Amino acid sequence: MRLDPTEFHAGSSAHAERDDDTDRFRRPVALRVGFVLARHELDAERLVTALAQALGRPIELVRCGAYTELAETVIRAEVDVAWMPPAVYVHARRAVGVRLAATVERSGSDGYRAALLCREGVTSVVGARAAWVDPWSAAGYLMPRAMIAAQGWDAATALSSERFVGSYDTAIEALADETADIAGGYCTLGRDGRVLDASWSPTARVRVLELSSPIPSDVLCTTAALGVADAVSVESALAHPAGRAVGRARWHRPRTAGCVALRRARPRPRASLES
Repeated sequence: MRLDPTEFHAGSSAHAERDDDTDRFRRPVALRVGFVLARHELDAERLVTALAQALGRPIELVRCGAYTELAETVIRAEVDVAWMPPAVYVHARRAVGVRLAATVERSGSDGYRAALLCREGVTSVVGARAAWVDPWSAAGYLMPRAMIAAQGWDAATALSSERFVGSYDTAIEALADETADIAGGYCTLGRDGRVLDASWSPTARVRVLELSSPIPSDVLCTTAALGVADAVSVESALAHPAGRAVGRARWHRPRTAGCVALRRARPRPRASLES
């Protein structure tokens, strides 16, 4: 899958916009917001409160168990707003058309890196057991597997086993309890190369085998369930301070205090994801 930079313009949509006079009769009482995140990572009450304050509407949080489920939910217009990783966003945009409302900013950066991680004592991916996050996860599966391929190995034959565990925390736990040898993670680097934000804690007994080039951040999008006027209203609301604070409300314990925020989408260079 290759990302087109023009797909990450604020308010961009792959399909023609409908007439507002028709749309206003379809406005939901509450905004349905779709997410994928493990229950122990998601502070649902705080997130709903932050979204309601930012958007000025009641919020119904729709938690999906996997990125595939989120993509299907967005395509069927069963949610009004969705927080999506880049691969899911591009798939949904090309399938039915979604409007990009905001990008996730981590530690001042609107991009991040995938990390191919290993537990202590592992020196090669050959014969390793892999714990991946999700088949649609850029940092938790797609990019780490691409890094293995770039080393000249076919992951399907080089690895002894592969399994999807559903979250970054669970992948790190698999390394810690030695039920996996390698896993995918994410991090944000400062200009000096120092890790500012990561899916693993500084005390985790893991080692970074390789980091990817910068890849796109997660995004918030409005779906075909919303009319144009409502979609523009969401985009504008997320551009205000209350909207930008929604990013910090998503997690119980952000890896770096105050490191996550939302920013209104703007054109910028993007890396590519291949799958």
